[in-house]
Amino acid sequence: MAPHLHPATPQPNHHRRRPAPRLQRSPSPRIRRPRHLGAGTPTYIGRPLLNALDLAHWAQSPLELNAVTALLLSPYLTAPTELDTAAHFDANILRQANLLRPEIDLRSLLSMAANSITPISWIKSLIQYITKSGNLETPRTYADWAEFLRNLLAAANWPGQRPLSPHEFQATQAWDSLLDQLATLDFRGLRIPYSAFLRTLTHQTATTPFTPPSTNAPIQIMPPAAAVGQTFDGLILLRATDANFPPQEHPNPLLSYALQSSLDMPGASQTRAAARAHQTLTTLLAAAPNILFTYAAETPDGPQRLAPILDALTWPQLDVPPTPSPTLIEIDLIPDDAPLPPLPSTHIRGGARVLQLQAACGFRAFAEVRLNAHELDTISLGFDAAQNGQRLHNALQRFWKRVQTQDTLRSMTPEERRQFLRQCVEEALSHHLDLSNAWDEAYVSLQQQRMTSLLQQWLEIELLRSPFSVGESEKDLQVEVGPLTLDVRFDRIDKLEGKSQAFVLVDYKTGASGHPRQWESERPDDPQLPLYSLLFTEDELKGLAFAKVFAGGMKWLGYQSRPGILPSSRININEVVELPELVAQWRATLTQLAEDFADGNAAVTPKRYPQTCNHCPQRTVCRLDPSSLRIPEEDQEELDV
Repeated sequence: MAPHLHPATPQPNHHRRRPAPRLQRSPSPRIRRPRHLGAGTPTYIGRPLLNALDLAHWAQSPLELNAVTALLLSPYLTAPTELDTAAHFDANILRQANLLRPEIDLRSLLSMAANSITPISWIKSLIQYITKSGNLETPRTYADWAEFLRNLLAAANWPGQRPLSPHEFQATQAWDSLLDQLATLDFRGLRIPYSAFLRTLTHQTATTPFTPPSTNAPIQIMPPAAAVGQTFDGLILLRATDANFPPQEHPNPLLSYALQSSLDMPGASQTRAAARAHQTLTTLLAAAPNILFTYAAETPDGPQRLAPILDALTWPQLDVPPTPSPTLIEIDLIPDDAPLPPLPSTHIRGGARVLQLQAACGFRAFAEVRLNAHELDTISLGFDAAQNGQRLHNALQRFWKRVQTQDTLRSMTPEERRQFLRQCVEEALSHHLDLSNAWDEAYVSLQQQRMTSLLQQWLEIELLRSPFSVGESEKDLQVEVGPLTLDVRFDRIDKLEGKSQAFVLVDYKTGASGHPRQWESERPDDPQLPLYSLLFTEDELKGLAFAKVFAGGMKWLGYQSRPGILPSSRININEVVELPELVAQWRATLTQLAEDFADGNAAVTPKRYPQTCNHCPQRTVCRLDPSSLRIPEEDQEELDV
């Protein structure tokens, strides 16, 4: 039978001398839950207390970004009428900054909030109270700091305007009691700065247990010690093995054994520990008329046995019924053969991305381009990989716009080259950035040094090529392939000197990925440069290559129509190929991919399973059948051979 418990409801603490503290804020009605977890947890675990502790730290020092978001969206601080405004501010202002910081202080946040539609009221009142309170490093008593913290939370509207649940109300009472306990440390006559008070407060919140109030749920979950002295309709003791019951007692390693034995401390005497265990068991046996002890016969640690103290009861053992076999459900198969509507427009944004997705899996291209089903954007501190790549492109664009030719680059002294490159990097990194604090300035300065050093090494690789001039950089064009018109942006188009119309396509890569093998097969992994090649005639295109610009991997990888156009060596692997024939093959391949996309070919056909699916955001909705993609064992053996 299901146990029904009748534990006593814990009473609120009365450390604060105010009449009827329960009446200060009426708990809001809540749906009665079928179970209640009665085990004590550290005080800071509750959400209202997490907010209170974060506010206490934020008053003195910057707070980590995710903690700031939690405060902005907390119902214990922000009024219900301002929650939408706070969410808009967090998503569109705080987290869309060009330079995302790992932490932010109160005044910086207030400055950013001034740009929002409706400033969040509690932030301004909080800063006003902190300013009025004076220097936080001026020593005060524990009681003074406790009162300061109470007023600080009140200025921040904590714990909010809405009625509190019993659990939330009890948590605020536990916080109030904790501050009263800290105030008792004044017997030492010490005055401490706010930072020292915070350290003590943080330690106490982590070590002081908080037991949530009972809601008289029919099922109470608690440790055996908490059940002593209560009565139940039924009692179930889980994991009743010799390793868990009775709980093992360990002596204190920092105190002498004689002292612990004289005070009868836990772990000092096995005889006394056994006597306490028998007394606890006797009390539990008298707590309910129906009692069940359970344990697993075997765990990953090996076979288990019933605790000897329970085995001595010689109670009957119950046979566990076998697990019923699952019921088979008939599945109705409905053919999905309805034709898709035509494309609303053959002008597709995203350039080669649509062809790349179609080559990887038709369903992913359909979902992301035609249905606009994109995963949520992720953010990272500082510049993410995409931002680093964009700024590197920007710096190189500025550099070659002024230098233009390899001959000019060769004529510059190393110092001139370094100074000019540094100027271009500074312009690229500071574009649309507001450096408002020391962290911003230090971070951007470090990025400038890193990128300048990186591009200095890359310019040495540029000098290994045959003479060239940079004709176009970061230019937007359109290319027609099959039924589609795609927007594209060239990273760079180099013009070979001595030739009137001879070009080399350059695609910067700031990571380890990128190899000419990705242009091959009927489903190319990276069709960007093959797509760009369709804009040139047979006589114009003389080479195309990845420019690998990253530490430890500086090199050119690509194809050239004759030796010497691109540097070739053990590191710079640039094959000599018949580019007109290769471009004709690419045109046919890309045209077929464009037609498949336009025709709505959205079959779930990953190119390489499971690699193609590992990071696909559509994996939960594509209904992929992995069994249809597995290679039979006999075929796999032949492939291995």
